[in-house]
Order: sequence, then C-alpha cells, then structure tokens
Amino acid sequence: MTEQMTELAAAEKEKLILSQIQKIKDSNAVFLSADDVKEILGADPATIRRQALTDQSCMGFHISVIGNRTRIPRKAFLKWLGEE
Repeated sequence: MTEQMTELAAAEKEKLILSQIQKIKDSNAVFLSADDVKEILGADPATIRRQALTDQSCMGFHISVIGNRTRIPRKAFLKWLGEE
C-alpha cells in the first residue's frame, strides 16, 4: 500500500470515528452497547464484552454487566473520551 493510500485510509477511519462520536453525543440513550463503541475503541464487540467480564478496570470507563448483557453508560463514555 502506498503512503498516500495509507493516509487516505487513516483519514476515512478518523472521519468514521468522529461520526460515531457525534452520533453518540446526539443520542438520548442512557446506555451504549459494545457494538455502539466498537469503531471508536477499534475493537470487536465480543472482545469488549469479554474484557468487561474479566477486568473492567482496564477499560477506563464504567461498564455494567448484567447476565450476558454489557452496557456502557453514555455519559461516562463521553467523559472518558473528553467529549463531555
């Protein structure tokens, strides 16, 4: 891959992440799912859920695990991102 193509791909990824952050900021949802934050964290939702079950403290923000459901408080996540 050429350097120019790499820069283009990075710019597109950044645009996608900023779009996801804005979508979360505009949302009225109290909780987010692992799928909602996967692009921002750059991780597979299953990996996010697995980490929430094994060691939440290394995530940097609060995560609620109820049974097999993983929920991330929207305001806490935005605060962690420095967006609130």
